[in-house]
Amino acid sequence: MDVIYFDDALNPRPADARDLRSAESFSEAIQEALQGRRKLITYWDPREMAKDIKARQKPPALAVLDILNENYGNRLDPDGNCGIALAKLLYDKWPRVPIIFLSFFDEESPERFQAGEIYAIREYVRKGLRVTEKLLRQAVVRVLSSATRPTTEWGRLKLDHETRIAYWRGESMVITKETRLTPTEYRIVDRIVQVCLSKRGDPTVSPNMQVATHDEIRDGFTMNEEAIYTYMKSIREKFSRMEQRLTKNTLDLNAIFQAETGAYRLVEPE
Repeated sequence: MDVIYFDDALNPRPADARDLRSAESFSEAIQEALQGRRKLITYWDPREMAKDIKARQKPPALAVLDILNENYGNRLDPDGNCGIALAKLLYDKWPRVPIIFLSFFDEESPERFQAGEIYAIREYVRKGLRVTEKLLRQAVVRVLSSATRPTTEWGRLKLDHETRIAYWRGESMVITKETRLTPTEYRIVDRIVQVCLSKRGDPTVSPNMQVATHDEIRDGFTMNEEAIYTYMKSIREKFSRMEQRLTKNTLDLNAIFQAETGAYRLVEPE
């Protein structure tokens, strides 16, 4: 299965040569992540990509899409003139095809929220950063490798890596805005669980060290310690609200993650 990548800046006659260089560097980053194991097909014309999606018999392994391009402003063009519209074509035909969006928008922007609500989005990669290529490589590897790790479970928590939905006590956390994890929050939760579980399986790691430190959480993210605190506050509040919703108990910030100095510990399952 191949990987498809759309960015209108790949136009052979771009309005700005810097945009072409950036788009080409993104293409190279994807190629590096694929390590020759999959073919990369690139598009700069959304109409051409839309035509190919409609004609394809088999789904791609992954789609990397520029979320919105300035040539079309902020319109969600139904004819395929932006990444979100191309995502809709993919989703309507193959709902399970994972998508990585490239975007200048913040994660909480209306455009990115709408994209994440509707489509099988796995990752957002922020454009315009000095480390965008590195983040894109990591995102491609994460998404393609998730096929070998479809779910992660710990006590009352289940992470579905195909849909990027978290379940608590068997209930989907996307039922309300107050409990819905953002894509970055989902990745942080998955990261903490993986770090803690790997340490629990290592006999050389003492029980008091079976935690995910801030440095370990930040691995693969471009955020400082203050950002980790902010994200973790939101994550713990969402799990607490979900627990309260299902059990009518009082809010418990330690429902899944217990905060320690510079680290977080998985709470023992019931």
